[in-house]
Amino acid sequence: MDLLGGRGVGSPLIEPNLASAAGMALTLYAAHHAFAKAGLFLGVGLRRGAGSEGPILLSLVMLALALADAPLTSGALAKDGIKPAFAALGWF
Repeated sequence: MDLLGGRGVGSPLIEPNLASAAGMALTLYAAHHAFAKAGLFLGVGLRRGAGSEGPILLSLVMLALALADAPLTSGALAKDGIKPAFAALGWF
């Protein structure tokens, strides 16, 4: 979260022209993070009570990879959404 934590929220304050793009990208990233983490917590509860662990375990691995922003996942897509705003500020 260091990439988007302090710098992501503060980027619209530094460059007001980027406020709408940065705000939408940060909202997408926060929503992605919330849904992926909620899915992990729910999946762990399901894994304990379910008889067939294969599909649930695979889903948990996919959610963990997305939360870690692995390439070709929704986490990487959400993080790539904020990079143009940072590039306009000269941070990349």
